[in-house]
Amino acid sequence: MNLKAIIYIVSLYYFSCAVGDNVDSIKTNFINNGNGTVTDKKTGYTWTRCSINSTNDVECSDNFSYGMLSSSPNTERRRYNWNDSFKGCKQLSLGGKKWKLPTVAELSTLLKENNEKDKSLLSSIFIQNEFIDNKVFPNSEFSYWTNEEKNNYSSPLATYINFYKGEIRDGEKNSLKDVRCIEKIRTTNFNDNNNGTVTDRLNELIWQKCTIGQNNDSTCTGNGKSYGWKDANNACNTLKLAGRKWRLPTSKELTSLLDKELDPAIDLTIFPNTEAESEDYSSYWTSDLKDNKALSIYFGIYIRVRGKFKEKDEDGYTRCVSGL
Repeated sequence: MNLKAIIYIVSLYYFSCAVGDNVDSIKTNFINNGNGTVTDKKTGYTWTRCSINSTNDVECSDNFSYGMLSSSPNTERRRYNWNDSFKGCKQLSLGGKKWKLPTVAELSTLLKENNEKDKSLLSSIFIQNEFIDNKVFPNSEFSYWTNEEKNNYSSPLATYINFYKGEIRDGEKNSLKDVRCIEKIRTTNFNDNNNGTVTDRLNELIWQKCTIGQNNDSTCTGNGKSYGWKDANNACNTLKLAGRKWRLPTSKELTSLLDKELDPAIDLTIFPNTEAESEDYSSYWTSDLKDNKALSIYFGIYIRVRGKFKEKDEDGYTRCVSGL
C-alpha cells in the first residue's frame, strides 16, 4: 500500500469522526448546503464542496487512478489543463446552479491566515493542505486554477493557488491542476449611457459601445471597419462622440472587457455585435507597442492566446476609450 492510499484511508476516518456530513457542527464561516455545495457566510460565495470530478460523498472520494495522466476531464482523473477547467465548470450540473472558474480574488478567500493553519497531529504526520479548511473542503489537492492568465506570449501562463504552501503562482496552461468552481452570478459594472457610450464604474472609464465602422445605435448595426494600427489610433483620436476625447485603450483596459464565461468572451448585451468570429481576423487593437508591433486582443471564447503582438500594417478592429 503506497503513501497516498494510507493518507486517504486515515483521512476518511478523520473526516467521518470529526466532521461527518455536517460542517455546521464546528465553528466555521461555511454552511454545508447538503447538495455538494458550500456557502461562505462571510463573502456570500457558494463553492463546490469537492474538487470537480470527485465523488460528491462525505469525504469527496477520489474518482481517478492516482498517477494516470490525462489533459481532459473524465471519470479516471480530476485534474484539468487551464482551458479545460473553464469547460469543466461551465458543464457542471450541481445544486441547480450555474458555475464558473473563480478569479484570483475569489479563490484567495479560501486561503486560511497563517494563524489559522491546521496544527493538528494528523496534519503534522500526514500531507494536508494547511492553507484551506480540510474539514469544510475534504480531500483537497494542492493546486487549483483561477480564470486569470498572464500576458506571456512565448509561454502562455495562467494563475493558480497552491493551498499546501499558501502561495499564488503562475503555471503553464497545459499543466494539470485541480478545479473548484464558484457559483456564477451575473453582475455588471457597466452602464449604457444611451448615447453610443458605456460607463465602466469599476475602472472609471467611458467606452465606445460599438466597434468603429458600425452605427452608434442601440444594437450597433452594420459592420466594423478593419484598420492597420496607425489608422486605428487616428480613428480614435478623431472620433466625434458624446463630446469626449477618445484614444486607443491599453491592453489592461481592453482585457477588462473579457468575460471568459461567455461566447464570445464579452457581454453582448453591453457591447452588441462585437467582432469575434476567428482568431486570425477578429482582434481589437490596443495602444501597447513592442519592437514596432502592436498588441491586439481576441474575444473568441476558446482562443488559446488572448493577446498577440501583430505587425502594425495588419488589420484589426477598434473600440475607443475615454477617461471619466
